[in-house]
Amino acid sequence: MRAMAWMMVCGLLTLGVGMAYGQDLAKAQEQMKKRLPEVAQLKTQKVVGETSAGFLALVKGDGDAAARQLVDAENADRKAVYAAVAAKTGADPARVGQQRAKEISERAAPGVMLQRDDGTWYEKK
Repeated sequence: MRAMAWMMVCGLLTLGVGMAYGQDLAKAQEQMKKRLPEVAQLKTQKVVGETSAGFLALVKGDGDAAARQLVDAENADRKAVYAAVAAKTGADPARVGQQRAKEISERAAPGVMLQRDDGTWYEKK
């Protein structure tokens, strides 16, 4: 009887965490969607580029404070999304990010800065 009650409590806690995690994921995705025009503009200006790990990075130097803040926010949300995909599929979050980087590079517009696996940057033609 005690074991049954304990299993119910654990199940409810897991359900609550899963629901909260789903809400966090939805929030991250919504924030990324809202941020997309700014990200696209910084990519066009070659201020930021897409890394081989599936994250944004400043291409040259530290950039200005607004660009750094945008990159940090975008990367935090991407990290949450990659973790959710990894949890659902049983994959490693880093591998999810690398796969996403490949998809991003294939779909990127000409002129976007992309990072090779060795860390060097190139402009998509």
